[in-house]
This record gives sequence, C-alpha cells and structure tokens, in this order.
Amino acid sequence: MKPRILIITILLGFLAGCTDTADTVSREYRNQINEGLDALMFVTSEESAKQMSLRVFKPMGDRFTDIDRRLGIVRSNRTKKEFVTEFFESDSVHMYLSEISINRQRFALEKTRLRDLVQQYKKRNEECPDLLTLVDDGGVMGPLKTQLEQPKINEYISSFGEWKVDNFPELLAKFKAKREKFAPRGGNLVK
Repeated sequence: MKPRILIITILLGFLAGCTDTADTVSREYRNQINEGLDALMFVTSEESAKQMSLRVFKPMGDRFTDIDRRLGIVRSNRTKKEFVTEFFESDSVHMYLSEISINRQRFALEKTRLRDLVQQYKKRNEECPDLLTLVDDGGVMGPLKTQLEQPKINEYISSFGEWKVDNFPELLAKFKAKREKFAPRGGNLVK
C-alpha cells in the first residue's frame, strides 16, 4: 500500500512539472543579484574574500546561466502577446527593473570599497589575490556585472516593440504607468 502512494506522489510531482513565469524568473534574478551584492558587503579581508568567492561568487555564473535558460523556456512556452503581457504586467518584473539601477550603484560602491581595501593590503606589503579577483571586472565577478549591465529581461523588453503584438500601444501605456509606480524616486524609468 505504501509503495503505491509513494509512486503516485512521485508521478504527480512529474506531471505537475515546474512551470516558471515572469514572476518566478524575475524573482530568481533579484535573489541571485542581491545574494551577490550582500556577499560583497561581507568581504572585509583576504580571508572573507576567499570564503565568499568559494561559497557565492564562483557558483554564481552557473546559477545565472540556469536562470537565463529558464527565461528562454518561459519565452518558448508563450505566444509573443502572452509573453509581452505577462512581463509588462508582472509586479515582480517591475520590482526587478527598479532594483537594477539601485543595485548598479551598490555594486559600484562595493567595488570602490574593495579597491580601497586592496590598497590597504598593498601599503602593508601583504598579498591579497582573492581580493584582487573581486576587484577585477572579469573573473568571478563577471556574471554579476553582466547581469547588472546587460540583463536578459531588459533585452526582451527592449525588443517587444519590434514583435508586432496586437494592442501593443495599450500594453506599453499600462507598462509605463506601472513603471512610474515602481520606479525609484528620482530614478530612470527603464534602463
């Protein structure tokens, strides 16, 4: 009796599947970006740079690749109109777009702080290879920098006007109104 219940439970799990949406994918991007930026804030020494690189920064590239893949699946499972409507109306997408500009500033400030920390190590003639990799624009910080500067969601949104979707002007007007609501004070609407 119990094996049958277990098999049914497993089959139902497979049948239900894992369906991503604009909300879930944008939330995953936000979570991963914030995890990376929060980890940068915890870097206060060469030792903490090494720990955070191993635990957070090195796996980040694979995590972003997986989220990008899932965004592609969301796109392929919807018509253009469904995709545009879902992304224009999603509160999570609007929060993501608002956080991007703020997170770019956080990233720049943390990089400046880390450069100052590297200079302190150099003045003491101490080696700091792990800190140097965090200050470098490529390497382990490359995926986070790419997500902040060239987000995949923005690539899609900027191409929506070329997709010739019915009632696109109405959808765009609603999108802009919602961007006004979600945009940070004094910030840009979309970048």
